[in-house]
Formats: sequence, structure tokens, C-alpha cells
Amino acid sequence: MSFSTDPPVIGRMGIPEVMKEVINELNHLKEGASLSIADIAWKLQCDRRTVEKVIDMIIEIQQNLRTKDLLKEKPHGARSYLIYLRDSSARARAAIESAGKRLKRKKE
Repeated sequence: MSFSTDPPVIGRMGIPEVMKEVINELNHLKEGASLSIADIAWKLQCDRRTVEKVIDMIIEIQQNLRTKDLLKEKPHGARSYLIYLRDSSARARAAIESAGKRLKRKKE
């Protein structure tokens, strides 16, 4: 009986593909369950360091979007969209100001 001495072939996956697959794996976790980075890498057949980078990116994005809103706006007549971040507190302030203006109009 002969055994192959060649290392297993692992397909190369880019960051976007790995991020999509990691998010998919995390979505399939049951409440309270956990996976190690090595387990995810093994399941996806990709490098552990790549999975770790993707997890770090997801955490950073999550932390930023906790305090900010990502907005996509297409100005009237424009061909392309504008993308910008706004503090969530600014959104709350705008809503309060708008409500205050509506109340003033009703009183008049």
C-alpha cells in the first residue's frame, strides 16, 4: 500500500469569499454555541490566519456601525451614489428637531 506524501491541496480564497463563508458559518451557529477560528478554517478549507483577519474585520465593522449609520444616497439627477457615515446621535438629534418643528406648526 502506498501513501501520498503530497500536502493536501487547499484552494485559494480571497478575503471577500472568506468573509461571506465565515458569516454563513456564524449564521448557522445555534444560540450559545461557539467555534474556534481553527474549526472555521478547517470547515472552509482555508488558512487560519485569513479567517482570523476576517473575524477581526467583522468585529471592527460591527463596533463602528454600533455608533454610526452607513448611508447611501443618490442626489437628484446624479448617476452615482454618495456613501457616508453619520453619527447615530446625529440621527436622533435630527429626529427630535423634526418632531419639534412639527409640534410648532401644529400649535400655530
